[in-house]
Amino acid sequence: MKKHFLMGLGMLTLPLISALAADDGWVELFNGRDQTGWVQHGGAARYTVEDGVLVGHAVPNTGNSFLCTEKEYDQFVLELEYKVDPELNSGVQIRSQWTPPAVAGGAKKDPAVKSAGGRVFGYQCEIDMDAARGRWWTAGLYDEARRGWLYPGKLGGKDKDFTAQGQQVSKPGEWNHLRIEARGDLIKTWLNNVPRAEIRDSLTPRGLIGLQVHGVGGDKKKEGLEVRFRNIRLQPLAAGDAGPAVLVYTKNGKGFVHDNIVVCADAIRQLGQAHGFTVDVSSNATVFADDQLKKYRALIFDNTNNKVFDTEEQKAAFQRYIRAGGGFVGIHSACGSERDWPWFWQLIGGTFKVHPKFQPFTVKILDRQHPSTAAYPAETFTWSDEFYFLEKMPDDLHILLAGDLAKLEFPDKAKFRTDKYGDWHPLAWCHEFDGGRAWYTALGHKKEAYADPLFQQHLLGGIRWAMSEKK
Repeated sequence: MKKHFLMGLGMLTLPLISALAADDGWVELFNGRDQTGWVQHGGAARYTVEDGVLVGHAVPNTGNSFLCTEKEYDQFVLELEYKVDPELNSGVQIRSQWTPPAVAGGAKKDPAVKSAGGRVFGYQCEIDMDAARGRWWTAGLYDEARRGWLYPGKLGGKDKDFTAQGQQVSKPGEWNHLRIEARGDLIKTWLNNVPRAEIRDSLTPRGLIGLQVHGVGGDKKKEGLEVRFRNIRLQPLAAGDAGPAVLVYTKNGKGFVHDNIVVCADAIRQLGQAHGFTVDVSSNATVFADDQLKKYRALIFDNTNNKVFDTEEQKAAFQRYIRAGGGFVGIHSACGSERDWPWFWQLIGGTFKVHPKFQPFTVKILDRQHPSTAAYPAETFTWSDEFYFLEKMPDDLHILLAGDLAKLEFPDKAKFRTDKYGDWHPLAWCHEFDGGRAWYTALGHKKEAYADPLFQQHLLGGIRWAMSEKK
């Protein structure tokens, strides 16, 4: 079972001679050693390769510079990481064209282009963290040398709202993650795994990918400012590709059944529609058969509880799926499923023991780089929920969220305090297990939680991580 982080299957029939194609469909556009497969257009900024990173250096008295792919692409998912000096603007061109200086009205000339020639034009995913102007428009969409701002702008988005979100999710001076999806006339962007822009536009259906060093005019003080790019990869999409699929499993055995199951499944459906993956929902254990499970990149146990399999063969099919590289997501009471099956405890990260009364408590983010936690704007936040305590937790869990025991109203909490975790008890985690990978969150008791934007991003990041494979 081949998987990778983010949406889309299939490959274009373009010959990718100078790019490195992996057997999971992703293409490494930058080899980490040199600029093979890339060519510079526009201005005269310098591009170098330093320690596996592609670096653009600002040069005064030259226009916008673009290091572009030699190949053109039409439908794809593009991922990369960037780090930029705060005084420098940058961007990533997609579906772009180039008018050579000698061409005036030639085959590459676009009637909407402002420049007479020697200019890259087309869609640009902006890198724009302009604190001086109070504008945080990274992952906005700009039409370079043609129509200007599209989002926020002519095709949607509100300036103030876009800036407010951008300021929350941007990481000035650090590595940031961009994701761009071009599927038909739909273009969508994400910054640090948070959705940013979405437009429908068909002016340019295919073209180059380019890395911009913005012009700095004659300002000598900005000479040498840098923008850095790494982990630049692309997954071509086939026309009409519906994206990968996940299964939301909702079966409950005899015992307590949560009233949040339907709203949780609906929230995941909406996330799938917005982010390019198909969602099937079932409470029928017969879906656990090899020919059925092979369709899915991840299996999501939506508040399942107690016995959720009818036969040993269904459990064996589930194990084969995980061992073949499948992804697993457990939500809230899923940790109460199959309490007599040690393999399941190890997969999900333990088995349910007890919870105190529903109450507010403080949650600390222990890994702010993980896709399921990156959207939270601060290191801690207050959340109202059932505070779950599990037993038989394996030692290899990578803890993502932890809850504060010190202020929790629960007479027996001392029994669950450990030297390993202290006063911060695990509430969400992930790990590689038995050939696959599993992500779990103990949050999500109340139906209202699934309408919370940050909790939705928590779930989305966990689903994406489970759908991926270890780099």
